[in-house]
Amino acid sequence: LIPLAALCAAACGPRHSIEASFEGFTNDTVILQARPLAQYVDFTAEPDISTDTLLLDGKRRIAVDLDASEQMVCVLMPREYAEAGLPLAGGSCTFTADPRQRLGFEFIARDGWLEVNAVRGSEINADLAQYANAWNPVAAEMGRAQAAMIRLQGKPATDSLQQAYRASIQRAQQANEEYIAAHLDRPASVFVLTQSGSATAERYFDSLRPEARNSILRPLAEHMELQLEGLRVRREAAGRIKPGAEAPDFTLPDTEG
Repeated sequence: LIPLAALCAAACGPRHSIEASFEGFTNDTVILQARPLAQYVDFTAEPDISTDTLLLDGKRRIAVDLDASEQMVCVLMPREYAEAGLPLAGGSCTFTADPRQRLGFEFIARDGWLEVNAVRGSEINADLAQYANAWNPVAAEMGRAQAAMIRLQGKPATDSLQQAYRASIQRAQQANEEYIAAHLDRPASVFVLTQSGSATAERYFDSLRPEARNSILRPLAEHMELQLEGLRVRREAAGRIKPGAEAPDFTLPDTEG
């Protein structure tokens, strides 16, 4: 029994909430941020964001246990793709996690962007990785154009730089819309919609399949639905306000509340 017990101990060694390997990185530091999904939905003024700075081990890996009791939204960013604790464009991976999950990732450093090579333990995170691999190279291109504009320090940009900047923004928006249109039945599309602006949300939200809306990301879908309904109401109200016409009825608190 002793050899069998030793074999089991080796095979069943410590398991962590999140394990990840990193290939091709020159920096040995990774930043992991996490916030509750509920706060991600409500955009809390002072969200409960935890930030961990992790060092890669000799095999270029990290292993960390998530200190949480609820569903979390996490952002992982290698230090070489981050500045001041914020990810550079194309240099991060967003995923969901809770303490009951065991998640595994494999990351590869590309030319200014982060590739997610493999995901284990979560179908939604596999979808989010597929989106990241479509978005990150385009975002990195957009980030380089933005950096070139910033370096001008207020000086006029050349026509070619302005065109490159506008083109990069269009390609980034196109990457989002292409992902959503091809994955209307996938929960990850709900997350992508939250990153795409109101015009894209209006264009695609009603086409999302029930299996996309009714996942662990359902709070995001419900919050977006409320935002879109408010946008429609404001647009209809604005259409009724015309110079010379009678103002529509409205209700507001008076000076006594």
